[in-house]
Amino acid sequence: MPEADEEVCKMVEKLDNLLLTIGETPLIKLQRSVPYQAADVYVKLEKQNPTGHIKDRSLLNLLEVYEERGDLTSGTTLVVCADFVTIRSLACLAAIKGYDGDFFLNEVVSEADLKTLREYGMTIHPLSDPDKVTEQRQAAIESGQKEETLLLHPDSDYACSVVHQLTTGPEIIEALDGKAPNAFVSAVSTGASLSGIGRALKEASEKTAIYAVETSGQSSLNDLDMASDLPLLDTSLFAEIIRVQDGRAYQEQEWLKVNEGLEVDFQSALAITGAIALAERLGRGHKVVTIANGR
Repeated sequence: MPEADEEVCKMVEKLDNLLLTIGETPLIKLQRSVPYQAADVYVKLEKQNPTGHIKDRSLLNLLEVYEERGDLTSGTTLVVCADFVTIRSLACLAAIKGYDGDFFLNEVVSEADLKTLREYGMTIHPLSDPDKVTEQRQAAIESGQKEETLLLHPDSDYACSVVHQLTTGPEIIEALDGKAPNAFVSAVSTGASLSGIGRALKEASEKTAIYAVETSGQSSLNDLDMASDLPLLDTSLFAEIIRVQDGRAYQEQEWLKVNEGLEVDFQSALAITGAIALAERLGRGHKVVTIANGR
């Protein structure tokens, strides 16, 4: 039997808990999705986090900051009004850490998604009418005023962004042999990861261009100087806002499975579509990085 090549052989890690699997995700080069003579496109495989999303990084840091301050201790119930992805991530983290959760959805979700959330053992308050988001937020505020509760604001808490400046961005640079990419492309969402990673890459190289991607019909960014309700989004970093048709992003979402074996959520497909379009403009010899979350 041939001897194992030490450079190829890897030790299987033994970890104390699931939290230690968050972060340090691989950077994967797309093989068959990028046109000839285009720049190389790399995706940061955030779908390898426990809930398949980069928010696991943001929200773990948020909880740890409160723990270090002494504001979050054993017996505290976490309260938040947020979207499905955020609540799924918080529910997972709360389950691992042993906290209870009183979670209010700010969007209407399917029965299957509700079942997913409740399986973490948290109290979930669904939203039945999209016109009643204000009432849902008020209910979360009232819940957060009770004893031994902590009301979280992940869409505006800087802890959710700075973690990407300290970890995700530097991981990208390390994976590219210590050099920042020519461009970083990301969907907007709350702006936490886009801005945090963008700052890290710009600190490493002022030549790195940061691009936000939105669907053609989206309006959270009206121009480079104004973002509505996105306090974590630093628009001063942006070189450009790339607009992508919904249909084109859905098409790319399917093509990624065929061409790369890669299944991603719509926001990631949107970002990857924008990254590929930018790669065509930049041409060979350049590197473009984006994020891939799971479905």
